[in-house]
Amino acid sequence: MKKIYRSLILILLPLFFSLTELSAQTPCSGTPGTNSTLASQTIVCPGSTVSLSLLNSYTVTGITYQWQSSTISPVGPYSTIPGGTSSTYTTAPLFASTYFVCIITCTNSNQTITSAFVYVVVGPALTTSTVPYYEDFEGISYTNQLPNCSWLAPNIGTTVFTYTTAMSGNRVPCGGSRFCSFSMPSTNNAVYTNGIQMFPGITYSAALFYETEYFGYTNWSQLEILVGPNQSTLSLVQVASTSPAVSGPCKLLSGTFTVPSSGLYYVAVRATAVSGNALYLSFDDLSVTAPCNVVGNSPSITISPSSITICSGAVISATASGADSYTWSTGQVGPILSQTVNVFGSISVSGTKSLTGCIATKTVSLYVNPTPPIFAISSKPTICPGETVVITG
Repeated sequence: MKKIYRSLILILLPLFFSLTELSAQTPCSGTPGTNSTLASQTIVCPGSTVSLSLLNSYTVTGITYQWQSSTISPVGPYSTIPGGTSSTYTTAPLFASTYFVCIITCTNSNQTITSAFVYVVVGPALTTSTVPYYEDFEGISYTNQLPNCSWLAPNIGTTVFTYTTAMSGNRVPCGGSRFCSFSMPSTNNAVYTNGIQMFPGITYSAALFYETEYFGYTNWSQLEILVGPNQSTLSLVQVASTSPAVSGPCKLLSGTFTVPSSGLYYVAVRATAVSGNALYLSFDDLSVTAPCNVVGNSPSITISPSSITICSGAVISATASGADSYTWSTGQVGPILSQTVNVFGSISVSGTKSLTGCIATKTVSLYVNPTPPIFAISSKPTICPGETVVITG
């Protein structure tokens, strides 16, 4: 029996491989099946390239491909991309948002199908911000995407990463689901924010939350927050530092600083590590604020009333100073108040400092004298012409 089985196998195997080869080489016929275009990234920075592919692959022969693009609309007009003749295509550097489709043709039937389009959005080349500034990475949509095209991470994808979900090695977000992480080896490895408008005379605070692992390894020798006028080490000033950086749960690192002149400044997060068992250092929830409990950040308001003693029903005027905008307790806005006084015994104003958003309130007490009740009494309620009457007030 074993010899019979062996013989059958030897007879059927060549037939099986022949049928398989025939199936794999079946020529196409009719119209190719519907398909959709996929892109490795759909939101990119100017100058980025994108890998295009098709959702479904074809198992028949005689299929040709031609990639096309349009910067006008999803219905075109489309232009043929030279060299884009395979089932996948890597674009040239993109500087405008572009629609891509693939024309798929069965050469035997000369029938074609156009894949559903994919839209690749090219972000703005320059992004600037004002204080307060917050970045929690929740806006990124894929691994190693930076918050916007004006951020800079020279080692992105090698020793600097952004993630959309938790990873091994205690790489987890401090809030939400997205975060940034440094990996070993790391020597003065830095991530720079986009430019943030800042002014002299204001005390700013920069802060972030960081974590390494739960076992107390100390090989992340330093974590720093720095500020400078460029996205480079030139003129960087340290705001806060911890040495070594050790934290299982998320831990706060923060510090205050001032700037010498008005302009755009960049916050840098820099990590340094030596060989050790803590492979990653992650950070999240970066912020730059102007705390209102710091002297100079809140307005110092004064009120100059025309008088602090006034009769009920009279009009009082007052002028406020020391802030950039004002709202009075009466509802009036602006630095000058003009109000009829009746029964209230004070006036107050809230002033806002526009550079910080901080608000302070000033109140002035008033002494409101009531209007005396005045009446008159006549000696006679009714008189004849020529008679005399006495009227007493």
